[in-house]
Amino acid sequence: MKKKSIISVVGALVALAFTALPSMASAEETALRCLTGPPCTFTLHGGITKLSAIGGDTMTCSAVAGSGQATPLTNNEATTGNVELTLTGCAEANSGFKFKCNSPGQVAGTITANTLVTHNVKLPAATASNEAGVLYTGTNVTYSCAGGLAIQTLTGNLIGENENKCGPGSRSATQKLNFLAETVAGVVQDGKQKIREWTSVKYDLEDKTNHAGAGSYETFAIESTWTATFNQEVELTCAK
Repeated sequence: MKKKSIISVVGALVALAFTALPSMASAEETALRCLTGPPCTFTLHGGITKLSAIGGDTMTCSAVAGSGQATPLTNNEATTGNVELTLTGCAEANSGFKFKCNSPGQVAGTITANTLVTHNVKLPAATASNEAGVLYTGTNVTYSCAGGLAIQTLTGNLIGENENKCGPGSRSATQKLNFLAETVAGVVQDGKQKIREWTSVKYDLEDKTNHAGAGSYETFAIESTWTATFNQEVELTCAK
C-alpha cells in the first residue's frame, strides 16, 4: 500500500463532525451550566493551528472561526452542544510549494465542517477531579489539495483540554480549549494527540488518499488554542 500524500494532513482539522458516541457514563461527563438559560450560544475563534502526521509531515491553517450552542439544556445545564467551523489559510508546510487545500465548493485554503456535535467530558488523564475537556467525534469527509491533485478522506476524533477547571472558579463568558500533541522528554511527538482515550475507548484522527493504490490510514495530531465566547456566563461542573 502506498503511503498517503503529505498534504493530506490538513484534513485532520475537519474531524470535528457529528456521529453517535458510545453510551456515556455520567461519572465521566462534565456539565456546562448556562447561568441565564436558553438560548446558550457562543462564537469560536482560534489562531494558527498546526497539524502533524507520524513521520513529521505538517500543515498549518492560519485561523479558525465558528458559532454554536450548548444543547439540549436541562435545568440550564448541557453535556453536549453543536458548532459550525470555518478554517482559513490552510496549506501544507513540507514541499516548499505550500499547496493549499479546500473542501468542496470553497476557495483554496478554506475548509468548512458540517454542524459538529461536541461532548463535554471529564478528562481521563486528569491528575485532579476538576479537570474538564471536550470531545469531538468522528466523521467521513472528502477534501482536495493542490487544485484537486490530491483527494483525501478523513475519519476520526479529537479531545481538547479546557483551561478552566470545574467549579465556581470556571464561571466566565469565555472558555478556552487547548489541543496538544503528546510530548516525550520535552519533545513533541508528531501525529500523536496528548489525550486519545475516554471511557476506555480510543479516539484518533486518521486520513488516507483516494487515489489508485491509496495508502493506509495514518494518525494525526492538532496543536492549537480555540476560545468560545458565550452570550452569558457559564460554569463547568464535573460529575463526582
